[in-house]
Amino acid sequence: DQRPGTELFVNGNRESSNNYLYDGIDNNDRLTLAIVIRPNVEAIKEFKIQTNLYSAEQGRNPGGQVDVVTKSGTNQLHWTVYEFLRNSALDAKNFFDKPADPIPPFKQNQFGAALGGPIRRNRTFFFADYDGFQAATSASCRARSTTRLRRTFSPCLVTRLPGISSRRACGTRSRRSSSRRTRSRQRRASPTTT
Repeated sequence: DQRPGTELFVNGNRESSNNYLYDGIDNNDRLTLAIVIRPNVEAIKEFKIQTNLYSAEQGRNPGGQVDVVTKSGTNQLHWTVYEFLRNSALDAKNFFDKPADPIPPFKQNQFGAALGGPIRRNRTFFFADYDGFQAATSASCRARSTTRLRRTFSPCLVTRLPGISSRRACGTRSRRSSSRRTRSRQRRASPTTT
């Protein structure tokens, strides 16, 4: 899950510098060292983030040490349902959009549920959770197109005349003579100067 804004940066380190434990089990991707399973918010019983001075058992990475403990079922049935909603009706207009332009359509839903309870009273419990994410976005984009003259590259063409070559570099002009005469001056040493 690489959604924007889900990273954790501790003490100026990257997300890959953290060590994640999920119920005491290593929760780090072996290649990128990023978190593998991002637990559902409703499934977390407790969490602890250590930023420095942690014990040697957790000294794997220089960033934060993140321990997450998930809920377990109890003797009573508990459940939770939730939804986080964002859409264009609730959002402000982009600063760069023209006032007459409509707000671009945007819909984002993060939803889920958690359910826990007994299988056998005082002996066996269950807990299950689900987290869903849907996004339908469109972004406004401002771009500048070139003029018709510049699309043909005609201001950049080279024009050659006899005796003078004129080179244009997209609006600038430099002139030079095609005859290459060089004069060499010889300096003579004056007996008065040392």
